[in-house]
Amino acid sequence: MTAALSPRLQLKRVFCRYYLQVCGDGIPDPSDAYIACLDYLDWRCEVLGRRLTDDELAEEMERLGGELEQDLMRLGDEYKRLVVEEPLLNRLSECMVVARGREAGRPS
Repeated sequence: MTAALSPRLQLKRVFCRYYLQVCGDGIPDPSDAYIACLDYLDWRCEVLGRRLTDDELAEEMERLGGELEQDLMRLGDEYKRLVVEEPLLNRLSECMVVARGREAGRPS
């Protein structure tokens, strides 16, 4: 039996799949990335006992974006090219903004 993935690892995996779709020829579907971001924000809320402030969210996105870029660049030159051509942090920010909006729209 495998242990459940942490929300952080789950977000990283799901977001990378979405990002590679964005960089591909098909039409990307951000739905799973939005859900993973929302789950991640819920988890961070639970850990902190409150919502992340805007500054904390910006720091989280910077950190996650850097980690994701490093993870992808380790996979080879093709991935390094993708990260340069399609800024990953922009896509992560879009997903987090949507998730943040969904988080705010839920009843407390």
